[in-house]
Amino acid sequence: MDGVTREKNSEGQWIYHEYDTAQISGTIHIGSLTGAQIASFNERYPYIRVQADHTTSYLYYYNYDGTELLHVETIYDGGNGSWDGTPARTADAQYSYAFAGWSSEIDDDAVETTAT
Repeated sequence: MDGVTREKNSEGQWIYHEYDTAQISGTIHIGSLTGAQIASFNERYPYIRVQADHTTSYLYYYNYDGTELLHVETIYDGGNGSWDGTPARTADAQYSYAFAGWSSEIDDDAVETTAT
C-alpha cells in the first residue's frame, strides 16, 4: 500500500513524502494462552492470527454489590464456572436475604467474566 505524507517547510511550501508500507501477516502456534493475552496480542498485531491449543480465562465471583471478591475460578478451554460457594448478606431492619444463584453477563468474546 502506497502512502503520502506532507509537511510545510520554513517557507510555507508543502513538501510531499512518498513511502511504501508492508503488511505483516502470518500464523503463530502457541501451546497455551489466557484470553487476556490473546486479546492483547490481537489488538497489537491485527494482521497476525493467534492460534492456541488451550485457552485459560478467569471467572471472578463477587458479593451482591460487587465490593468484595469471594472467589476466582480458572476456566480452561471455554468451560463453565462451577464454584458452589454461597455468599451471605446480613439482614437489615426491613429485609432478610437468601441466596438464589449467580447472575452473570457472559459474552462469547469475553476474556474475563464477573458473576455477582
